[in-house]
Amino acid sequence: MNSTKTVMVEKAKAGYPAIFLRSSEYTRCFKEIEAMAEEVKREYFVWTLTKGFKIANNKYIEDTGSPGEALEYLMNLKNSKSILAVLPLMHHFLDDPGIQARLIELIPIFKMTGRMLIIVSPVLKLPMEVEKEFAVVDMTLPDKDELDHVLTSIVKAVSGKNDMTPSDSDRRHLIEAAQGLTTTEAENAFSLCVIRSKKAGNQKWDSTFVMEEKCATLKKTGLLTYYPPGKAGLSQIGGMANLKTWISIRKDAFTDEATKYGLDPLKGILMVGPPGSGKSIGARAISEELELPLLRCDMGRIFAGLVGASEENARRVIETAEAVSPCVLWLDEIEKGFAGSGGGSLDSGVGARVLGTFLTWMQEKKSSVFVYATANNVSALPPELLRKGRFDETFSVLLPNHTERQEIFQIHLNKRKRGDVLKKGDLELLAAETEAFSGAEIEAIVNEALFTSFSNKRRQLAIHDLTSAIKATVPLSKMMKREIEAMQEWCKNRTRPANAGQVTDTQNNGRAIEA
Repeated sequence: MNSTKTVMVEKAKAGYPAIFLRSSEYTRCFKEIEAMAEEVKREYFVWTLTKGFKIANNKYIEDTGSPGEALEYLMNLKNSKSILAVLPLMHHFLDDPGIQARLIELIPIFKMTGRMLIIVSPVLKLPMEVEKEFAVVDMTLPDKDELDHVLTSIVKAVSGKNDMTPSDSDRRHLIEAAQGLTTTEAENAFSLCVIRSKKAGNQKWDSTFVMEEKCATLKKTGLLTYYPPGKAGLSQIGGMANLKTWISIRKDAFTDEATKYGLDPLKGILMVGPPGSGKSIGARAISEELELPLLRCDMGRIFAGLVGASEENARRVIETAEAVSPCVLWLDEIEKGFAGSGGGSLDSGVGARVLGTFLTWMQEKKSSVFVYATANNVSALPPELLRKGRFDETFSVLLPNHTERQEIFQIHLNKRKRGDVLKKGDLELLAAETEAFSGAEIEAIVNEALFTSFSNKRRQLAIHDLTSAIKATVPLSKMMKREIEAMQEWCKNRTRPANAGQVTDTQNNGRAIEA
């Protein structure tokens, strides 16, 4: 991938008169622009709203503080020398008809004189009147080489104060932990890592502190939640034998060996099923099985009230996933994001544009990002999303069968250190009494039974605690019988069952229990 500087150098040499550089990293942008100006041998100066254009020797040009005055100055500039004029935060003023008129006059002058106007902004906001005049360049998040440079600067800053020089292995883990952060965020995370490592009594860099800071930073945006890779893997899932086999076969798909072998990169999977069927735990389990970090995106949070903000949020999610790759990107409840993609009047086509952004990326992406999308309501999914080739496979996660319910009970009892309290045949009984129950409902039954035994003199869990909890539970398959049956019908010839022998009868015909 070409660097931002390389792209801008090419456009400067090609005579582009106006660039919209999208980034929130102003210091990094100015460094790239300065390097670009040096390469193409052009003078450049930066405008600020508070002081106007800054020129050599830290001097400012008078009467250029307002956006209108700044553009007027550029229009009347008599010097024929090629220049680069950098205007940060100008996007706030582009809706002003007076600013638009000045830009429409200014850009042809810059084109004829070999000059270039660069607007730097974190949000792409170009009104229709001038959007065709600008080339848009995205400042991508820093790659491993840039992060290594940031880390080196921090190491130099603390050298002499202590002997905490990271080993090659430490450097690799620190840089991997910082992927997905801006240079400023990475610098802060590395600096905090030094302080926390020393406070913990460590004489080496602990990348866990960088990881924790990244989790907090990404969570701050409200768009993404970061989960570092765990160790449990697919063993934490009860049932879903078909899904487990599918993932196990592709476990090494992101390795260099797989690429050399000629395997296509994995795109991802779509998981459809009712709430509580195990789709969420599947995301964590698959990321751990693939030994990759997990990025969870709540699709409902993509959409924002400001014009263009939803599309910008979608771009940020994709950019972060690309930077963190290889990773798993979990698009949670994807129908919330694309239900309005028909372009109706309710969303003014925003849903369609966000859908288009994701579909184009999913079709063209070269990075090692495994997309794990979940949906509770299949009727709300747009046909474009379901077209063959968007995902490697579409799985339906419906209701576990008899054997899988036994397995799910055992997993949740083991988690709570109660795996040995049941007698022979008890799991068989529990599975028989939970026909058409979901995995989440079985987990809730175990929790309810534990509360009962705990409140009764903290005694050991007994089978009757579990059967009583079953009797008190009304499964979703009964409350939403019609909807789940409709989903089962929809999935029949459209999806691959995640479970081996999924339950298709939502009628609970279990035996009567006296508790």
